[in-house]
Amino acid sequence: MAEEKFPDIPEPPEPPEPLESRSLLADRSNLRIALWWIAGLVSLVTIIILMTSQCGIERLNLPGPTTADPADLPAADQDTELELRKDQLWYKLGEDKPFSGAAVSRHPNGKMKSRTKIKEGAAYGLIEQWDANGSLLGPRFKDEFEP
Repeated sequence: MAEEKFPDIPEPPEPPEPLESRSLLADRSNLRIALWWIAGLVSLVTIIILMTSQCGIERLNLPGPTTADPADLPAADQDTELELRKDQLWYKLGEDKPFSGAAVSRHPNGKMKSRTKIKEGAAYGLIEQWDANGSLLGPRFKDEFEP
């Protein structure tokens, strides 16, 4: 029998260079990653700045709060003094300028039935409604009333 010899042991590889002695950006793959991170951060900051500069309540074109309480607005009887015309705006009878103020409707006993804030002919905000006894039924949006 021929003697079988074990293979020679391979030489160990050179140890890697210590991290302290090499620059992280010296390797091209690390440079690409760093540039992608920088570009992403710059893009994110730009988007945030643009979004916040374009947002604001003044861009919603809402009627401004000129008077906090609808009772302080000039009132008109919705049933006898106001009319809803074809342009879907409220006008005082005989006037060409759209009405601004509070449209008030009353029960037959004289107690308030509803109060709607109107600006330049268009109703906005909540409509307050009361029953015939004068108890507040609650504020509702115009589409929430029963026919």
